[in-house]
Amino acid sequence: MPLSLTCHHATSDGYHVNRFPESLQDDINNFRQYL
Repeated sequence: MPLSLTCHHATSDGYHVNRFPESLQDDINNFRQYL
C-alpha cells in the first residue's frame, strides 16, 4: 500500500514522522483484534 507523508520540518520531528508508519504497520499486522 503506497503511503506518502508531507510535513514541515519546523512543525514535526523526524522521530514522530517515523513512528507513524511503524504504528500503522503494527495496526495492519494486528487488524483482526479490532474486528
